[in-house]
Amino acid sequence: SMQQLRGAVVEGLNQLVAGLDADTRVTIVQFDSEDPFEVLVDGIPAPEVLPIAYEQYEPRGSTPLFDAVGRAIGRAAGQAEALKVLTGTAPAVVLGILTDGFENASTEYSADQVRTLIDHYRQEGWEITYAGLGMGDAAFSEAARIGIVSGSTASYGRSDGDTRVALLAMTA
Repeated sequence: SMQQLRGAVVEGLNQLVAGLDADTRVTIVQFDSEDPFEVLVDGIPAPEVLPIAYEQYEPRGSTPLFDAVGRAIGRAAGQAEALKVLTGTAPAVVLGILTDGFENASTEYSADQVRTLIDHYRQEGWEITYAGLGMGDAAFSEAARIGIVSGSTASYGRSDGDTRVALLAMTA
């Protein structure tokens, strides 16, 4: 599980956020079977995001991937719409999915429902990426199940270094 990569995930997230533009808003969600949608950071401008502490990120249990992605898309869509109303301009949305496992615990969303959402918002201009840690070529088939194209999918090893690279690549 992600437990053995906990420090690398925290370090990589903090590096990713530190490298974002000042006008970028950040939402970070952790998902697992104990809490399928735990919001760690919610729509905060990048310069105001406090570094994630090791204690804040706690990998546990199974992988409700479809529920997490479906709920994240809904939350991001609401925030993007509110910003569009307030500013008159639709913000750029980047949704990065990092997982070390296969869907095995969702109860709210199916693969088809998530694929429909992803297809819709990609057509709206969203960039949606998927990084599978330690999944090998299976990362590509798992991402394809929910409509993420191979050019937006990557597979990384299960080392600390690979985890940090995966996180930093999400905005490259």
